[in-house]
Amino acid sequence: MLYALRSDRLMRNHIITVSAVCVGLVTALFGTNFFLNYREMQTNELLSLWSAIALLLYCLGIYTTALLFQQLSKQELDIEPSFLVLAGVMGLLVGRLLIHLYLSFLTSILSPGVILAIFPIALFLSVVGIHTACKFKRRKSSRNILILLLRAIIPCAIAVPLMMVYNNGFPGVTASAEIRQQWAEKEFHRYTTIVNSFKICQPIIDRVGNIKFIAPYYGKNYLIYDLGSSGDDGKLNLEIIGDKGVGIANLPYNQFTDASSVKLTYQNKTEQLNCRK
Repeated sequence: MLYALRSDRLMRNHIITVSAVCVGLVTALFGTNFFLNYREMQTNELLSLWSAIALLLYCLGIYTTALLFQQLSKQELDIEPSFLVLAGVMGLLVGRLLIHLYLSFLTSILSPGVILAIFPIALFLSVVGIHTACKFKRRKSSRNILILLLRAIIPCAIAVPLMMVYNNGFPGVTASAEIRQQWAEKEFHRYTTIVNSFKICQPIIDRVGNIKFIAPYYGKNYLIYDLGSSGDDGKLNLEIIGDKGVGIANLPYNQFTDASSVKLTYQNKTEQLNCRK
């Protein structure tokens, strides 16, 4: 009987660990790009921001999963979601630290192979940490001050930075086109060139009329670049407001060229237009 009980507890810990890690990874994988929109940045800035957001979303996935298991459990003593988050993060950080300590004796240069090796090692230690944390049960209605603080601080520590990144200055697509255009002219250093090239693009003028405003809209609006390099990656989804109507333009965006070819949706019809005809 005792063996069966221990076996059930161990199996439940396995299920919680696998579920928490999988949900955390899926949340980080599919949610990160959502927070990288409406901005222009260098590649190293992107990697730093991506890593921070991915870590926060990973924690969010762990916390949400653990909280769900705790609420569904009928036991008074059960897993503590805060412990799982802390253990998962500590595992990632220890894994990364071990790799860097190892590299410090060899080279200061991180090769792509070593960078790829950091992730599975750190993830394995994170899984071990979460599984270990599952063994430390707490009362659901604990009055321990430290536990109550963790239960309050950890969700805030996850939510607040995500909200700050999401509200990175972009006024939102519900703001007026004039305000969104003014924001874009400050954020994207070649945005004015794009706007000016659209204002003299005859195929667009034929459809929407004389252009009043061109502003970022729903969809991807970003530029990632390296200083001193011609390689960059960017996209724009723009609301083009003319005196005859409104169109939605989709086009690749880079540092050096103006808009020449654009996919325009106007009156429920999408066309590929060439602005250099």
